[in-house]
Amino acid sequence: MATNTGVLANSKPAANTETTIFKNDVKSSTTGTLVASCDGTGSDTYEVSLRPYDQDLTLNAATYKLHRGDVITNVKWTLSASLPLEDAIPGTKFTSTDGEKCAYLLDVVDPAVTTYLTKFKSLIAFTLENVDDGASSAEPDYANGETVTNGAGVSGVVYEFVPGENDAGVVWVGDITGGTFAEGNVLTGGSSTTVGTISTGGIATAVGKLVFNDGAGGSVYQYYLQEQPQLLTDRTYKFDVSDNSMTGKVLQFSTTAGGTNNGGAEWTEGKTTSGTAGSGGAYVQYDLSASEPVSNWYPHDQADATYQDSDSFFTMSNQFVYNEIWVYSQEEESGLGVVSDWITTNQFLYRNATYTINTIAGDSYSTVLSHSGTSTKVANGPGSALWVGSDTFIESPRQVSATKNTATISSVSNDSDADLYVQADAIATNVSEHNKGIIIGPGQSIKVKATNGKVTFILDAFQDTVAEYSTTLYQRSDAYQTDGGEGGD
Repeated sequence: MATNTGVLANSKPAANTETTIFKNDVKSSTTGTLVASCDGTGSDTYEVSLRPYDQDLTLNAATYKLHRGDVITNVKWTLSASLPLEDAIPGTKFTSTDGEKCAYLLDVVDPAVTTYLTKFKSLIAFTLENVDDGASSAEPDYANGETVTNGAGVSGVVYEFVPGENDAGVVWVGDITGGTFAEGNVLTGGSSTTVGTISTGGIATAVGKLVFNDGAGGSVYQYYLQEQPQLLTDRTYKFDVSDNSMTGKVLQFSTTAGGTNNGGAEWTEGKTTSGTAGSGGAYVQYDLSASEPVSNWYPHDQADATYQDSDSFFTMSNQFVYNEIWVYSQEEESGLGVVSDWITTNQFLYRNATYTINTIAGDSYSTVLSHSGTSTKVANGPGSALWVGSDTFIESPRQVSATKNTATISSVSNDSDADLYVQADAIATNVSEHNKGIIIGPGQSIKVKATNGKVTFILDAFQDTVAEYSTTLYQRSDAYQTDGGEGGD
């Protein structure tokens, strides 16, 4: 914050209305004189009070790890691209691409459980020739989930397409209705412009396969052959097996195709189950947070000894990425906008990548001034909305990579304790009084009130930066990169 001097506040409150005329952020201290001037319409009585905090938050438990100087926020941005963990350095400054506003990164958001809807489908592999999308594309492709037809009333749904050489490829189709596809049929895509001719001898025997939907593609299910889903070993994955096509199936995973049906071992690390496959609410879930990544994690139906598919699998990685982040502001900087000024579609550049804000949730962010038991007194950041009961935020443990808990606000007091500078002081018409030597500390504010609304208050002061509150941000990893990236600090 730049040094500010001169008249920092000027206000004439309505009658008997207590009004905040000046507030420091937590990185500023102000010293000066408050001038009270009564107008020429009559005498008045006024008071001046110092408020040491903005809100007192009563939490639902006394066990949260919070400290003087900690930042709390409920403002969550969902980004258009995922932010790698090694780039998610707490305190990183993001500046909008138009240079008009900035915000600071508190932490990435711990991801919710990722759910894969699971079905068992009868699929037929059709070998195609003369594959073309009508757009001179070097790699024509059928879209997963689209309907293909033969022009004679037969249709089916694409679950996977694997391109080959010389305009050839293999398309896996299920849910075929209206008859059967035949050699020489031209399969025309519904949402794509792709066409392909079924080769002579190019119709395989129908086989039952597990297909999955991760929610990212709407209702589209996929038989993973060309691109394998990557699971991150810091989170939990749920496989919903409630679809009636899973009745009698036993979904298991193994590092061996076919698992115990093929001499391998079932993956049981972090596994929990609920219900019976094919019935409502049934799932198989894996917490991978204690797992070492593997390159091939094969799903299979343990109830079918012939299910040994080595072509469809998942992979794992410990290169963690996140597309949701917590952000905050503690001070106003050289006229730049703060967190509350950002809107969806705003962009920022960081480490040579451009991120767009897709959604914004929450509107409160603060610095902890004191914490004892269930009481947390805070100074709200510039532009922050007031916290309200039932709001939540994440605690701030000092131990690196410690598990963080979510604190819930049970109730809020917006009436800060008052230290009175001036109490019930009578002031005559056309008189000015100088209240000298007023010191407003970091996060503190000055409130004034005049009984008849005839007093104008002027704060003539010197404001400068101080480091009274040392902010220690939670460290998710001890292996963060430390060099600044373009667009951030």
